[in-house]
Amino acid sequence: MLTRKPAGAPAVSGLALALADYPPYLLPHPGYGKDVSIAQAHENLEWFLAHRDERLALVSALVQQRAGIDTAPALADSLVHGANLADALNDWAAREWPAVARPEWGATRWASLPRDRDHIALSMALDVAILLGEVIRRGNPDWRWGLDLSKVNLKDGMLSTRRVMLLADPVGQHTEPFLLDLEDQMVSRIWQPKLYDYQLPGHPWRRVVEQSLRGDHMQAYREQAKQYPIRP
Repeated sequence: MLTRKPAGAPAVSGLALALADYPPYLLPHPGYGKDVSIAQAHENLEWFLAHRDERLALVSALVQQRAGIDTAPALADSLVHGANLADALNDWAAREWPAVARPEWGATRWASLPRDRDHIALSMALDVAILLGEVIRRGNPDWRWGLDLSKVNLKDGMLSTRRVMLLADPVGQHTEPFLLDLEDQMVSRIWQPKLYDYQLPGHPWRRVVEQSLRGDHMQAYREQAKQYPIRP
C-alpha cells in the first residue's frame, strides 16, 4: 500500500540522506575563546592531527560519491591542481549545500555546537576545510596546522581564538602569526547559502587557495621588510 508524505513535510535532500550516515567529527571541546582553556585547545589540536588522515579519506569519498570529484591530484600536486579542486568543490556546494542550510547557526553560534545528528553538516564543512587546508599546506610549507593563541584576538573576542586552523610564522612587522580559518569560510556557506561572491569565477574558495599557495600575505610583509628594515 502506497503512503503519502504529509502535506508540508520537508523534503530530505540527497545530501542530507548521505550525511545521515556520515561519521561525525567529535571534537573533544567545542567552542572558542574563553569558553575553551588553553589545555583543552591543545587537546583539540592533538585530536585533529590524530584524525586528519581519516577525515580526509571520509570527505574524499563523499565528494567522489556526490559530485564525482577526485581529490587525489590536488593533494598530490597542489600547485597544479589546487585551484581546480576549489572550483569543483564550490560548484558542488552551490548545487547541494543549500539543502542543508541552517541560517540560525549564525556567524559564531556554530562554533559551540556539536557536530553530529542535527549538526552533522558542520562535520562535512570542517572536513572540506581540512581538505583545502591540506592542499594549501602541502603546496606551501610556510603553513602548518595549529592554534590561534593570540592574547589580542582573545581580548577582542575573535572567533579564531583557541581553535584549530592553518598558521604561518610572523614576517617583518607582522608580529602575530598569519591565520587561515578555512572552517569559518566553509560554514559560512551553510548559514549564508546564497552569498553572491560564490557565484563569481574568482570565488572566495579559489582565491584563498591561490593566494595561500603563493603566500601573498607573507610576501607583502617580506617586501615591506626589505624596503623598511627594522632597525635595532
